[in-house]
Amino acid sequence: MVFVFALLAGCGGSKSNPGLADAIVQDGADADLVSVDTAIPEDVPGRDLEPDVPGADDTPAADPPQADAVEDAAGDAPEDPGPADAIVADQPVDPGTVDPGPQPADYPPSGRGFYETQQTPGSVVRGSRTTAVVAHGPRRIDGKPSPLVVFLPGFQAPTDLYKETVDHLASHGFVVVRASPPGGLFDVNHVEMAKDAMAVIDWAVDPTGPLGGRVDGSWVGVMGHSLGGKLATMVAFQDSRVKALFAIDPVNGGNPFTGYSATLPDIVPDDVATLAIPVGFPGETFSADHSSLGQSCAPADQNYTTFYSAAAAAPWKAKWEFAGADHMDFVDDLSACGTVCSVCPEGTGDPLKQVAALRTLMTAFFRRHHGGETAMEDWLFGAKTPAEAAATHAP
Repeated sequence: MVFVFALLAGCGGSKSNPGLADAIVQDGADADLVSVDTAIPEDVPGRDLEPDVPGADDTPAADPPQADAVEDAAGDAPEDPGPADAIVADQPVDPGTVDPGPQPADYPPSGRGFYETQQTPGSVVRGSRTTAVVAHGPRRIDGKPSPLVVFLPGFQAPTDLYKETVDHLASHGFVVVRASPPGGLFDVNHVEMAKDAMAVIDWAVDPTGPLGGRVDGSWVGVMGHSLGGKLATMVAFQDSRVKALFAIDPVNGGNPFTGYSATLPDIVPDDVATLAIPVGFPGETFSADHSSLGQSCAPADQNYTTFYSAAAAAPWKAKWEFAGADHMDFVDDLSACGTVCSVCPEGTGDPLKQVAALRTLMTAFFRRHHGGETAMEDWLFGAKTPAEAAATHAP
C-alpha cells in the first residue's frame, strides 16, 4: 500500500539515471533508453490528401504515404535527404524544386502532418542528474529550423507511452523532445525536475549540439501529462523562452502523507496566475470522484480546472473536459502501460477516441500559437472540435 500511495504522489516523475560529470551534454543513446526503432503508425484516416502543387501533372508520382518515424541515432540528419525521404507521399515534387512547406488546408490537426519524421535519442547531464531524451523532428529539405516543444511524462511513466502522440505533432513541423527527468518513488523532487527540463531546452537549442541547425530557439513550447503538466507549468513560470503551455490533465500534487514542501511545491495559483502566454488544459473529472485505495489520481482541488481558473494573466486560455475519460486515457496505448495505469480507476469512455481527440487539440493549439493559424480555433472550440472534448475558453 505504501508503494501505491507513493505512486500516486502528484502522479509524476520518472526513473533515476546514474549521475555523470557536471554540465556535460551527450547525444548517444542512454543505457536505460527504450529502443526508438518502432514504427509510428498512422492513427487518423485522411492523410492521403493531395495538395495542389504546380506542375504536379508533369512529375512522377511519389511513393505511397510514409507515416513511420526514421531513426537518426547519431543526431545527424542528411542535409538534403531527397524528395522521396523528406516530402510526404502524394506530394509530387520536382527534384530540383525547393520544399514548398506545409499546406495547412490539406493537413488538418486531426491527421498526420506534411512532414516525415526522424528520431534523435540522447541524454542531458546536469550535475549528478541525467535526463534521457528522444527528439522527434520533421525531415526538411528547405534548411529552415523548426519550433521546439518539450514534453514531460507522468509519474513513473516512461516517455515511450507517449511517442505516437509526440510524433503526431512532429509531423506538423515541430521538433518535439520527450524528456525523462530523474525521480524515484521516494526521492522525487519537482524543483530539480523542472530545472532538468530547462536544461533539456538548452540542449535542444544549442547550435553545436545534436539538433544544431534544426531548432528555432526563439519559440519554445512546453507540455506534459499529470505531474509532467505541473512540471511544464513550473518551467513556463521560470523560463522566459517558453511561449505556450499545454498541460494534459495536470496535477498540482505534493506528498500524499505530508503534503507540499520545498521540493514538492504548491504552484497553483501563484505559478499560473502571472503566465502571460497562451495556455491550454485538457483534462477529466472522473478521477476526482473515483479513487483507488482511498487516493485519487487527480483530486478535484489539484486538477486541471484549478490551473485554468488561476490563469488570470493569460492572453488566451482554454480547457477541455473529456467526459468519461480517466486520468490515464491520455497515453498512447493503455495495454502497454501496466502498473502505472492500473492504479487509476478506469473511465467509461473509449481510450482510443480520447487520445485521438487529444492529439487534434494539441496540434491545433501549437499551430495556432506558433504559426498564428487562426483557422485552428475551429478545431479548438468551434464546429470541428472533437466530440470527446467540451471546450471553455477566453477570449
